[in-house]
Amino acid sequence: SDASLKLWDNSSYKCLREYEGAKDWIKAVDYRNKYIAAAGNDEVIFLWHINFTECLMKLNGGDDSIHSLLFSHDGEWLINS
Repeated sequence: SDASLKLWDNSSYKCLREYEGAKDWIKAVDYRNKYIAAAGNDEVIFLWHINFTECLMKLNGGDDSIHSLLFSHDGEWLINS
């Protein structure tokens, strides 16, 4: 595994976008309202808009690896553990 996060087209099996920013293995991903959150070993949560490959924001996720992420149903909140 690596730090890449890719968006794939299920019908053509082609990679549509590769999101930039993460430096370590990605272990958790969630998606809501056109926003993607990803995190992993480096204790940082990365946020992207689905249409842009550059990271919009980095959040400090704590003092340890992040194993799970979850957006609230309305997309207003993001929970990590």
